[in-house]
Amino acid sequence: MEDNQVAQEEELQALQAIYGEEDCTVFPEDARCVIFLSDIGVVIRALFPQEYPSDAAPLLEVEAPHLPFDAEAELHRKAEEMLAETPGNVMMFELIEWLKEKAVDIMETLEKEQEVQDVSGDASTEQWGLANDELLNDLDNYATDEAVAHELEAQHLAQVAAAIVTGNTFSEKRSVFQAHVAPARSVEDVEAVIAALLQNRKVAMATHNIMAYRIDATNGVWAQDYDDDGETAAGNRLLHLLQCTGARDVVVVVSRWYGGVKLGPDRFKIINNVARVLLDKCGYVNKSAKESHSGGSKGKRK
Repeated sequence: MEDNQVAQEEELQALQAIYGEEDCTVFPEDARCVIFLSDIGVVIRALFPQEYPSDAAPLLEVEAPHLPFDAEAELHRKAEEMLAETPGNVMMFELIEWLKEKAVDIMETLEKEQEVQDVSGDASTEQWGLANDELLNDLDNYATDEAVAHELEAQHLAQVAAAIVTGNTFSEKRSVFQAHVAPARSVEDVEAVIAALLQNRKVAMATHNIMAYRIDATNGVWAQDYDDDGETAAGNRLLHLLQCTGARDVVVVVSRWYGGVKLGPDRFKIINNVARVLLDKCGYVNKSAKESHSGGSKGKRK
């Protein structure tokens, strides 16, 4: 068993070195890891039993939300088959690389099937003569306008994403917390920041993304609001932090990946602490602020 423990610890260290701390979160005390393959949108969760690698395989969970359910289930089934065929050796790296290859194969197959459907649909439309030149021109113009709009939106989100600062992760009893901070001068800025953050699959898959913003709307009026995202009362506390620190023209989001162990009230302290550390690092904490904790009129709560 001791040899297994050493092998597990070494494998976890190797995985984090290969895939990076950003995409590979390890929990040595629990002998488990979570790996985000962001380039293909696959999440792998692995738990090492005491008998691994000598006499057992890792307990595996594979998530690919962008794939159809049957394709995701097939990916998981094939991974289990591979594990059953290679007992006695550490195997996570080989398994992950194999999963990446299989996921790409599945995505390429789905894309080809979609192309065939598109071609078939085009041929059917032409065969029945349902489209005339004027309609086609209108559709072309519409498609062009849509493409331009999407490109502009993508450029805008890229600019917004570049301004987002993400803090270090903090782990507590299997839960992982991470703060994100960005400047905001309007509610539209806040919405753009949220949209940009959710383009990161890891953030999008967080159990909760607690948000609060506080914007100086001049003349003593504050535009401010919060969103608990299911973590009841956390958003209000996060907004209270912005008020107490005198932070202005900023939106802060704290992502939490729930690890299965309830933290009780301590979770609020951790959420506010990781947020405050990053706010301070980014220069938003006004240590000499004497504003009241209310900070002016509140926006509508969500």
